Amino acid sequence: RGLGDVYKRQGLVIEDSKGNGKITNAGASGSSGTLIQVKNGSFEMKGGTLENAASNGYALFLNSSSTATLSGGTVINTAKGGSAVQVNSSANLTMTGGEIQNTGSSGHAVYINSTAGFTMEGGKVTQESNSSSAAIYANNNATSISISGGAVESKSTGIYAAFTPVSVTGGTFQTESYALWTRHATIDPADGNTVSVTSRGAVFYTFSES
Repeated sequence: RGLGDVYKRQGLVIEDSKGNGKITNAGASGSSGTLIQVKNGSFEMKGGTLENAASNGYALFLNSSSTATLSGGTVINTAKGGSAVQVNSSANLTMTGGEIQNTGSSGHAVYINSTAGFTMEGGKVTQESNSSSAAIYANNNATSISISGGAVESKSTGIYAAFTPVSVTGGTFQTESYALWTRHATIDPADGNTVSVTSRGAVFYTFSES
C-alpha cells in the first residue's frame, strides 16, 4: 500500500496553487514503499512534486487498468533501485507536461510493465543515473510507447524496449548511451513535428531479428 491509495472508480487530482508543494516518503521507515498507488482508478497531476526516497519504491504506481495524466509538476525517484513512475497491468499514462525524473542508481524514470502503455505528448523525462538504467524502460509484456513531443534526456539509455513497439513522431532525445535500444521502433515525424536526436552512443541499438 502507498501513503495515498486510489482504488476502483475513484479519482485523485494533485495541483499546487501556491507553489513549492511536495509529497515525499523521505524519512519513512522500511526499505521499500510506494508514495501514491492507483488501482483501477484515475489520476491527474497538474503541479507540485511527488518524491520517492525509499529504495526499490515508486513515487507513482499505476495498476490494474488505471489511467493517469501528467500535465505539470515533478515526479521524482531519488533512491537506489526505484522508479519515479511504474505503469503496470494494463494501466496507461499520458504525459502532456511536467517532468518525470530519476536520480537514484539502478533506477528508471518511467518503468512500463505487464500490458501497460505510455504516451508522451510534452514535458520532460530525465534520467540522471548512468548505471544500467534507462529514462523509459519497458519489460517484454508492455503494450506500447508513443512519443509525439517533449524531451527525453538521459545519462544512459533513452528508451529500452526489447519487444514493446516504440513510435516516435515528435520530440527530442539527448542521451549519453543509445537513444533507442529496441527491436520494434519507428521514427516518422508527424506533419508539423520534428524529431531531434543527439547521442554520444548511437541513435539505434537493435536486437536480433529486428
